[in-house]
Amino acid sequence: RIQQLSGGQKSMFSLPITPILYQRRKQRTKEKEKRKILTRGTGLCALALVFAIQQCDPAPFYLFDEIDANLDAQYRTAVAHHLRDISNQANEEGGGGAQFICTTFRPEMLHVAQKCYGVRYQKKSSNVVVVSREEALEFVEGEKQ
Repeated sequence: RIQQLSGGQKSMFSLPITPILYQRRKQRTKEKEKRKILTRGTGLCALALVFAIQQCDPAPFYLFDEIDANLDAQYRTAVAHHLRDISNQANEEGGGGAQFICTTFRPEMLHVAQKCYGVRYQKKSSNVVVVSREEALEFVEGEKQ
């Protein structure tokens, strides 16, 4: 699973995380970049652990809240495709499969989603509605700006 999430690397330690722990930089930009890389690595490790547990003791559904928020585009794409593959694999085996419900403000998850929902606030209450993939992508793109 690590290889799928990390773009073919066999170990999380070959990601650019380890050198960050030993280098001390005082420039603000470098400090920001270090936090970003460390956060990304931590997120990938946590996801790898969840996927390992899922492999051993699967649940019928998973609710992920912005698991892709701190990942780079390549890792977001890998995670999205991995979720799609796990879901499809379970369905092909006839076991009913697991459902993955993910909240996101990034387009990569939307590209592999079977269904997209929008939460709208109207008349002092929140409403959940089914939206098309195009509507969801428009909303996500609008949030970037």
